[in-house]
Amino acid sequence: MTDETYNEEELDHEDAEDEAEAAVEPRTPLWRSILFGTFVTFAALFFMAVMLYEFGGMSAPDPQLKAQYEQMVAAGYAEPIQARFTIPIPGCKCHSSDPVLTMVHSTRRISECGSCHAR
Repeated sequence: MTDETYNEEELDHEDAEDEAEAAVEPRTPLWRSILFGTFVTFAALFFMAVMLYEFGGMSAPDPQLKAQYEQMVAAGYAEPIQARFTIPIPGCKCHSSDPVLTMVHSTRRISECGSCHAR
């Protein structure tokens, strides 16, 4: 092997390394990844809280109260209510024993609870 051949091979090898380094993009620093992940997490939690406030409602009323309400509607003592989309929140319930009031409250959303409950 001559000196010229060795130098050509060495130069080819160095050029290949330079091209490989140029093709690899620099990594994102760890603190940026953590910051981005934290931001996405808080944004998702905020979005879920807003959705529950806007669409969240009480859990399904007791079957006994539902049956009493349906009997009252059938007898003409109460107006039928329109069902609305609500996300049931466990533990959120109407504490009234009046079946009409309970069924009316079952279609309310948390954002509308201020009319009965002090904020």
